[in-house]
Amino acid sequence: MRKISVVLTAALLLTAFSGYAAGAPLSLEDAKALAVSNSALLKAADLKIESDRINAREELDKKNRAKNTSPPPGLGMVSVVESTLQRRGYYSDTAAAALTLAELDRERTRNTIEFAVVNAYYGLQNAREMLKIKNESLGIARENEKSVRLRHDLGMASAREVQSAGFAAEATALEADTAKRAADYARLSLNNVLGIEDGAETVLADAPAALAPPEPIDVAARIKSALETRYEITALKLSLALAEKEAEGYGAFYTTGTYFYQLKAYNVARAAAALEHAEKAIALSVKKAYYDYLDSYNAALSADLGAQAAALAYGLAQSKFENGVGTGLDVITAQNALDGAKLRRVQAQTAYTLAWLAFESLLGVGLEPQAE
Repeated sequence: MRKISVVLTAALLLTAFSGYAAGAPLSLEDAKALAVSNSALLKAADLKIESDRINAREELDKKNRAKNTSPPPGLGMVSVVESTLQRRGYYSDTAAAALTLAELDRERTRNTIEFAVVNAYYGLQNAREMLKIKNESLGIARENEKSVRLRHDLGMASAREVQSAGFAAEATALEADTAKRAADYARLSLNNVLGIEDGAETVLADAPAALAPPEPIDVAARIKSALETRYEITALKLSLALAEKEAEGYGAFYTTGTYFYQLKAYNVARAAAALEHAEKAIALSVKKAYYDYLDSYNAALSADLGAQAAALAYGLAQSKFENGVGTGLDVITAQNALDGAKLRRVQAQTAYTLAWLAFESLLGVGLEPQAE
């Protein structure tokens, strides 16, 4: 039933997104579904699950055929132990564990793909917002240059002020050109994650999220949930159970003073230690991700306040200049400060959104190691 469900879900996704038209508005949820439907890794994972399912069935059949028989005479000790392990279900349990992990690994791969989409989607939002800010700054810089030239013609501004305004406008133009390429690269990155053509012009349907206070979270409950569902924990628990079963099988034939007995006892101890270490590491990572989430909110709030203060300072510098009290250079300095403050606000708000998603990604089966 689960196999049919997975295949049916994949078929529905392919049907739903095979007609994706470049230039059509794309929501974040649709983007994730599109990437999943186009993923060769998930198709390969389905094949792995099917092969492991066959192996688990075959190993169970072997166990059932062997459970009522005794090892044939003349076998060496190792062969007798292996035959006993098969009758006790060690090999069928190993195959069943491999199937369980293959299914969880597929889910983890899907989570990783979706998380990559989220990063790329918000990355493109961020890049386009920064390009918009740079283009607005360029327009202001050009207008400021015209204003300074006019005042120079009226004898109210120096030649150096005109030169400074021109330099500032040209520098802003170069920065806007750089921001344009950054936005195009972000578009290419998202298209790559989605599995669509590089030339497709991606229109984002979702607007950047407004800054909102952190959600109240029961971190202890989240840690408990992570320790019950994470792929690594399941894998290590299965590994420990198999090590214990193998040690039990060898213990029926080898005494405590023998190499094989001590080796299998070591395997059990090592598996238990690895599980304990992983549990501590995951608990710590959840706490760290939550602290990062809270810190990113403070950073976003600080950046927002900084942008507001820079806007006031720019308005004051502009007013002084227009009333003959300030200089064009004061306006340029204030404009550059405002430009930087706006960019920092966009970056900080994007980082805040991604910090929450990074925290969420630690739950469930988690992400593949290279994506964390």
